[in-house]
Amino acid sequence: MSLKVAELSKTFTGDTEADHIDVLRNINFTIDDGQFISIIGPSGCGKTTLLRIIAGLENASSGKIFLDDVELTNPQEHIGFVFQEYALFPWRTTVENIEFGLEVKGVDPKTRRNAALEHIDIFGLSGFANKYPKELSGGMKQRVAIARTLITSPKVILMDEPFGSLDSQTRNSLQEFLLKIWQESKKTILFVTHNVDETTFLSDRIIALSKRPSRIIKIFEVDIPRPRDRTSAECNKLRKEVLDFLEKARANS
Repeated sequence: MSLKVAELSKTFTGDTEADHIDVLRNINFTIDDGQFISIIGPSGCGKTTLLRIIAGLENASSGKIFLDDVELTNPQEHIGFVFQEYALFPWRTTVENIEFGLEVKGVDPKTRRNAALEHIDIFGLSGFANKYPKELSGGMKQRVAIARTLITSPKVILMDEPFGSLDSQTRNSLQEFLLKIWQESKKTILFVTHNVDETTFLSDRIIALSKRPSRIIKIFEVDIPRPRDRTSAECNKLRKEVLDFLEKARANS
């Protein structure tokens, strides 16, 4: 199984030519089954727009998306999306939020509730099944959001800076947790972040985007064995390589 992005471009149009904004330009990459790929780039370069196009939530101006060699043209149940701001329903409890995707798919109440309770246990949320989002910490909210995505068994998971609003300790803990879930589920993950430390710790490959109109300017292969020590010489070397490249790209843009 692979996810392929082919010659993808996106322009937001306005009332006049001056209002047109070129966001993405000729984006091409392929992700193999089970890979963890990160995307980095400057703010406003179109990282979220790229994820939304892949998810079918936004139309591309040109180019195509393929999953298993089948072109994707509409929102797909095979692609899950974890948003930056959790996107939980405040009127639903933890268990009700997690089972929502199965409810939309028409799964009977008993089956979806049992599945949600299993995910609550797996995701370390025991004791919080009947709590509302306002009663949860940021880390717990993101666990609920990830569980709600995984419960529908998508082939590909898109994650838009899911840990961006968390403190560093919680962020590190959730990175470890996400790796555990990824290794057990063998899902394909496309992960957007601004954090270079995060990319070197999590990724199989790092796709670097330029400023808008965004294009791929480099792909870093991450050959560091797992489990990784984020303070190791290997991680520090790659982190410096990525940071130096991004700084040079920024200075020359």
